[in-house]
Amino acid sequence: MTEKITPREIRRRLQAVATEKCRISMQRFFKEPVDSIGVRSADIVKIRKDAVKWFKSHGGLKAALKLAIPLWKSSIWEEHAVALGLLMGFEKEFDESTWKLCDKWVDGITDWAGCDFLAADIIGAHLDGHADRRKALVKWAKSKNRWRRRAAAVSLVKHARKGRYMEDVWRVASPLMPDEDDMVRKGVGWLLREAARMSPGEVVAFCRKHEHHANRLILRTASETMSEEWKAKLLGKMKSKATGPVAGAGICGTDEY
Repeated sequence: MTEKITPREIRRRLQAVATEKCRISMQRFFKEPVDSIGVRSADIVKIRKDAVKWFKSHGGLKAALKLAIPLWKSSIWEEHAVALGLLMGFEKEFDESTWKLCDKWVDGITDWAGCDFLAADIIGAHLDGHADRRKALVKWAKSKNRWRRRAAAVSLVKHARKGRYMEDVWRVASPLMPDEDDMVRKGVGWLLREAARMSPGEVVAFCRKHEHHANRLILRTASETMSEEWKAKLLGKMKSKATGPVAGAGICGTDEY
């Protein structure tokens, strides 16, 4: 990109590669209605990478935010994706102002993909060295907003995968175990599944503590990265209760996450 990058220019570039076939496919991909114009992920990535490169030599993060914020306020899914990708390109410059911006953006989430990109890749990157921000996730886990509750769990996924901030993982997951929202269940299940890579025994103990009110989808998802021995310890009692496959079981690890 050599032209000045503005919201209008980004929209022009997105429209130029949008197709009706992709738009229809996007609607099938999501469970919620999505306002999509039909742009392939690869094209979105190219557009946002070009924008990041341009802003790195034209004003940095401060200038990039002048583009990202209006794109996020749009109803178009692809514009949200560019906004998130643009912000991610300046991860090394994240500070208190970008943390507060992310907190506001959570309330603008309308689908699981936007939630997971914002939470896992951007909010998660704000957590190192900030116990207060990790503590805030516990409050998010009790929010009435389904996407804020899912974001609370997903923000810790990459950390849990490495065995980091495990006390925060338990604090966030605890109020989510009886959650009745399928999107939230899958989010906390994903978190526990990743935590089990490094700490299967701790995950089993945690799930056993909450199994009286935990949804079975969460428990089965949590077991997916475990050895057969640990999986049997977690799911043994459940097998006698199950009468058939759990709706949505096995979905972790697919593109939905």
